[in-house]
Amino acid sequence: MLKHAAIVAAILAIFAALARNTAGYGPYCYDEADYMYAAERGMAPNWIDSPTNSLPALIRVGLDRPRDQGQGQRAELSEWIRGTDDILFYRHWHGPIYISWLELTRPFASEERTVRAAGDIFPLLTAIAMYFGALSLLPRAAGSVAAILAAALFLWSFPVVRTTELAPHQLFALSTTLTLICLAKIWQDSRSPRAWWYAAVAFAAADVCILEVGLAMAATALVCGYLARKRLNADWALAARSIALLIAVITAIWPAAIFKLSLLKSYLFMAYLALFRHGAWGSDIGLGETWRLRIASSPVPWIVFAVAAVCFMRRRRAPVLIPSATFTVLMFLAISRVNTDVPRYVLPLWPGIVLFGALGAAILVEKWRAPAQSAIALLICAAMFLTSWPNIRRNLPRPNRRAEAILAIVAPLAPSHPVLLVPHDDMPMLHYYFPGVRVKTYYTADEIPSLIHAQPVDGVVSPGDAPRLVGTKEAAAGSALH
Repeated sequence: MLKHAAIVAAILAIFAALARNTAGYGPYCYDEADYMYAAERGMAPNWIDSPTNSLPALIRVGLDRPRDQGQGQRAELSEWIRGTDDILFYRHWHGPIYISWLELTRPFASEERTVRAAGDIFPLLTAIAMYFGALSLLPRAAGSVAAILAAALFLWSFPVVRTTELAPHQLFALSTTLTLICLAKIWQDSRSPRAWWYAAVAFAAADVCILEVGLAMAATALVCGYLARKRLNADWALAARSIALLIAVITAIWPAAIFKLSLLKSYLFMAYLALFRHGAWGSDIGLGETWRLRIASSPVPWIVFAVAAVCFMRRRRAPVLIPSATFTVLMFLAISRVNTDVPRYVLPLWPGIVLFGALGAAILVEKWRAPAQSAIALLICAAMFLTSWPNIRRNLPRPNRRAEAILAIVAPLAPSHPVLLVPHDDMPMLHYYFPGVRVKTYYTADEIPSLIHAQPVDGVVSPGDAPRLVGTKEAAAGSALH
């Protein structure tokens, strides 16, 4: 046990070196500001989604707007939802678990960067779960190889280290890892497969309550339950208890998901983003470029995954690979519309890629001699570190001078509760830091004159890297904004 503790400590230490100074500086912007606003509302309102718009009201508002919405109509929809103070909207349609973490963290963190850095606890726990989970799934030396590879490939990867913004994706990776390990244990543990099945169902329910793509994890559990039906001695009683457990866990974590149909609202809104909103996930690049960037940023896990896939297809006597293989396929389909270079959006898929690769590679070398097994593990880890370091350490976060300047501009005006016209992407930040300021938004400077004539405003925050507060007469003229 001491040996494993030393190995885990070494892997964590290398992660600390890779992750040094990667947490972002400056104020909470966009998603982060919305999450923090929801966290400040407290656990109880988030638990029961109070206040929130009803499902019929959301459907009615959505149907009232044409599918080819322009930017102005999208701004109206956003402002309408914000005007109702819908707490589910401020959580970006996710469940309340991550928001509870932010609420617990906030009193112990004196600045924004500290709160972001505190999120490193999730990948650390995920790596530890992967290490000891893989160790328990394969015998002797093969288990050690799988454990080392799983922890290192996950923890030293670009999407894990450089996802430092406030978002529930790191927490989702932890819950997903636990679910996949429990599902794999069904085939590995012949004494109590049902216990592992029920644990997997509970963790899958948590996945559903963290991110909407958790539905892929629930589907994975369903597929694995069917494939392992003989080991589970499955019957209708098992099915009924499993469904009851799934609903019970979801209800305990997020009662509004059931009683206020919040889970259904979340899925409908994500479908709306996928179908009708281009660039909804931070950038608007093509499918090919998305996956090229994802593979290029951390090539070693993908290479190991590809080798393991060949092993799996040729050697079908590796049932412990079934959960991660199934999950990878289903989650790939679930995120297929999320075309972006933002690293956190590959994290939901990452536990499947890493666990499948690590376990498959270990199975491939399990009959090798111990020195050869150790050598291949060290070689892969060395390649992982050497390819990760330059990508991770390049373009480290810098202070967000523009956001700081906007807050400095608005701060003296906030006590008078002005109405300000601001760039759309700055609205969540100003709403969080100055909730008394009434904010209207624009996407481009060309929209400003017409918006000023349509509604009374007290000033305009100019776009660009050097924002200024511009009077309405100057802003209406247009020249002062360029």
